[in-house]
Amino acid sequence: MNLRDYLSNSATVNKNIAECGRAASTEMKVLGMQWNAIEDTITLRCAEMRANKTSRRTAFSQINGYCYDPLDLLSPLMVLAKIFLQDLHKQKYGWDDVLTEKDQNTWRSNTSNVIGFEVNLPRKVAEKSGTSSHTMLILVDSSKRAYACSIHVTTTSCQGIKETKVFTAKSKAAPIKKEQTYFG
Repeated sequence: MNLRDYLSNSATVNKNIAECGRAASTEMKVLGMQWNAIEDTITLRCAEMRANKTSRRTAFSQINGYCYDPLDLLSPLMVLAKIFLQDLHKQKYGWDDVLTEKDQNTWRSNTSNVIGFEVNLPRKVAEKSGTSSHTMLILVDSSKRAYACSIHVTTTSCQGIKETKVFTAKSKAAPIKKEQTYFG
């Protein structure tokens, strides 16, 4: 195996990589996300969702295929769409049944904040040098329909300047409860 296209966020490391093994660009895909080595940021993108008529299958593929987010940082944006998929299941839609006009409008409304969404996030959560303290803030919320959690790290510099960054986030549509059968 011929390893090549090395890239680092450190200029010192990049200088020590042989020219033939160094990446030609300062941007590359890592875990399916765009990484900018100079700014040391990752870019999360949600592609345009294209479907003339939405079915349960196309809605599912749009949620899972158009917005690749292995770190789950965009999960709070996706939770309404996931809840809507559960509603389609409860309404007994088949995988290829075209949604009613009302349901298609609801789908468009629930995904409008996701379509074409793009954000650059710093890869580093906290700086190593010049910091006096780190604080982790965990936010949790739940309802009958969904639950979510996000973790933020606040770094305080020696000069007293505070900076907060998202560490991770998770959200999930609550499981559909099955009706209980009683024998008696």
